[in-house]
Amino acid sequence: MRKYTYHIAVIIALSIVLIVFNWLKPVPINWEPTLINTDKNPYGSYILFNEAESLFPNEKITVSRQPVYNQLTDTIVNKYNYILIAPAAALSNVELVKLSEFVKSGNHVFIASERFEDSFCDSLGIKLTAQFNLSSKNDSAYHFCNPLTDDRSFAVPSFSRGYFTVTDSLYKVTALMEDLQKRKVMIKIQMGKGSLVLCSLPLMFSNWFILQDGMSDIPFKALSYLPADRPLVWDEYMKQGRGEDTSPIRVILASRALSWAYFLSLFGVLLILVFETRRRRSMVPVVEPLKNTSLEFVKTVGLLYFEQRDYSDIAHKRVAYFLERIRLHYHLPTQKTDNEFAAVLSEKSGYDPAETMNLVNVVNKIRYTKIVTPEELIELNKSIESFVIKTRLKT
Repeated sequence: MRKYTYHIAVIIALSIVLIVFNWLKPVPINWEPTLINTDKNPYGSYILFNEAESLFPNEKITVSRQPVYNQLTDTIVNKYNYILIAPAAALSNVELVKLSEFVKSGNHVFIASERFEDSFCDSLGIKLTAQFNLSSKNDSAYHFCNPLTDDRSFAVPSFSRGYFTVTDSLYKVTALMEDLQKRKVMIKIQMGKGSLVLCSLPLMFSNWFILQDGMSDIPFKALSYLPADRPLVWDEYMKQGRGEDTSPIRVILASRALSWAYFLSLFGVLLILVFETRRRRSMVPVVEPLKNTSLEFVKTVGLLYFEQRDYSDIAHKRVAYFLERIRLHYHLPTQKTDNEFAAVLSEKSGYDPAETMNLVNVVNKIRYTKIVTPEELIELNKSIESFVIKTRLKT
C-alpha cells in the first residue's frame, strides 16, 4: 500500500485543484428567454416580479404553479388580476372556456407571449400574424396608442414580431400598443365585466429591457391597464410546471412515521451490505469425479442388438473394426484379404500361420455374406479374440 501513497496524493491534489477551478470560474451568461420570475439572467423576469408591489400597493401577490384551469377553479378570492408572461401560451379548449368565464365574471387577465394557439385566437375573433424578417425600422419600433400613457417610441427585443388583427370578434377590441406601421402588438378585449389584455412582445418584461436607459417604466405602464386595487396572481406553471414534489416516494415522505420507517430500512440494508461484504474464506466446492460409464454403454448397446437379433449388422461391424485395427497397427492394406494377406499378417504379428489363415477365411466369409447366423458370429468373435489376446493387438 505504501508504494501507491505518492500516486494517491497526486490524484487527490489534482482533484482538489479541478474542483476549485470549476468553482471559481465565471458562470456563462444564460441568454435563453425563460421569463421565469426567479431568473436573474437577461431574459428572466426577476426585476418585474419583485417590483410589481409598486404597481399593486397593499395587494397580495401570489405565484401560481398549477394549470390555468385549476387556478381559476380552486381560487378563494373572487376578483383578482391574473398575469401570464411566457415565451408561448398553450391553453387547452377546457382552459379557454374557463378563462372566458373567469374574465366575463369581472376579472382581468394579462397575457404576454410570442405564440398563441390558433384555437385561442379563433375563440376571440382575432388573428396573430408572425413576422420573422425585419424590412425596415418601422418593424422594430413601438409606441403606446394613448399618448397620455407614454408618447415615446421604443425598440423591443423579439424573435418573432407578431401583430394582431381583428377578424370577426364579438367583443370590443381596443389597440393599446402599435408599431410605426399601425399594426397592433398589444390589445385589450372587453369581455363582460372584465377584460383580457394580450401582448405579443413578452421580452419587453425581461430584466434586460427594464435595465435599458429610459426603458424601466415601459413594462409597468403596460401592466397599468390592470386595476391596481385587486390581488395579483402571477402564473409560473407555463414556464416551470408544477411546484409540488414529483418524487416517486412523495407519499412516504409526506408522513413522518413512514419517512422514519423508510430511512431506517435503508440504514439497515446498508449495515447488512457493509458486514456481508467483509472478506471471508470462500468454501471450496465439492466436485464429484466423472464416472466411467463405458461398461453401462456397452451393456446397453449389446442389449439393443440382442433384442433386435440383427447378427449380420454386428458381425459386419466387428469385421470392419478388426480390419481397421490391422491397418493402424500393422500398416497393411485390407482391401484384399487373400492368402498373401494372411501370410504377411502372420509374419508381422507372429501369429500361427494356420490359425491366421483360418481367421482370414472366417473374416472373408462374414465380409461377403449378407445373412449371418448366431453360430457364425460366435465363431468370428472367438477367432478375433484369440488373435488379439495372443498378439496383444492394441485397441
